[in-house]
Amino acid sequence: MLLRKDFESFVRHYSKKIVEKWVDYFVWKKDIKSQIITRRLK
Repeated sequence: MLLRKDFESFVRHYSKKIVEKWVDYFVWKKDIKSQIITRRLK
């Protein structure tokens, strides 16, 4: 079960990458590749 603290940790860890992909897609209209994250953060 994913807990809020796990989600917050995930977002903190990947925030820069999330924002970069968001800007590339919505601002620069670039094609982006999805990324599957399988590694646990702890």
